Amino acid sequence: MNPLSTIYGGVVRTRNAFYDRNLIRCRQLQGPVVSVGNLSAGGSGKTPFVLLLGDLLEARGIRFDILSRGYGRKSKGVRLVDPAGLPQEFGDEPLLLARKLQTPVIVGEDRYQAGRFAESKFGPQLHLLDDGFSAPSPGPQLRYCSGHSAGFE
Repeated sequence: MNPLSTIYGGVVRTRNAFYDRNLIRCRQLQGPVVSVGNLSAGGSGKTPFVLLLGDLLEARGIRFDILSRGYGRKSKGVRLVDPAGLPQEFGDEPLLLARKLQTPVIVGEDRYQAGRFAESKFGPQLHLLDDGFSAPSPGPQLRYCSGHSAGFE
């Protein structure tokens, strides 16, 4: 095993223990949160799953938005993704989600602040967190972990 993986795992376990013991408080949004993430870096199908879940929610008339950190973007702060925008402004995955689902996608380094922005603009509704396991999330009530079997044998 890579020594950096061991160090990273220890840091994540420590952070999670702080949350579990309420030494760090988890901030709650008004609307329910579904967190989609994975245990390995990249390529495990998170974004396609968010697209599928979004299609299912739309088909049932359930209002939702998507919160993302906007990995790879050059802009800072909380921003509503413009489907006509550029990946440098919002990140390639948030832009793809906004174009395909035509639902509000909000990017921000702090997804709690992104969620607060979404709720102020669109009202409390279901929030989907894309790549929800990469950083502390605003109180997820349901977590979905995508991945493959490599390393779990």
